[in-house]
Amino acid sequence: ELHRPNLLLPSRHRAQVHEEAVSQLLQSLDTSRLQADVGDHLEQPYASEHILPQGYSLDWARPEEKIAIEVDGPWHFMRMHTGEHVPTGATILKLRQLRALGWLVVSVPYYEWRRLGVGEAREGDAREDLEALRCEYLRDKVAAARPVSRAAHANKEGHLP
Repeated sequence: ELHRPNLLLPSRHRAQVHEEAVSQLLQSLDTSRLQADVGDHLEQPYASEHILPQGYSLDWARPEEKIAIEVDGPWHFMRMHTGEHVPTGATILKLRQLRALGWLVVSVPYYEWRRLGVGEAREGDAREDLEALRCEYLRDKVAAARPVSRAAHANKEGHLP
């Protein structure tokens, strides 16, 4: 049946479909690099691609503490005409369900992570500064997601309890 001409896309549409497929593949590869880059900046050991019994895959996880770090690439967002990035329904649902399962979920949007590397240097002190900045970004994101406890208020040095 696929050899019937009326079932094939017109040639002008086939080229568009091909371009879109290539674009999606390149974005998924870029997301994988992004996920690996975020993992390289985690200061504690996290499991990569941790699978939950409910079927969800977590980009980075500390299962014993129920902490998940989700690296949200371009496919997790809709770009509004204002330039604002709005999470897709699927992304919102996943985060909501993970939180309902008791997970502390930290979202690392691709556009925030990339902003940390704008004008990045590849060598020397500037590279070390970028590495430190990205580590600090992740540390702050995890700290901000944790519920505030009385012990945290009492800790004057600013260390996490």
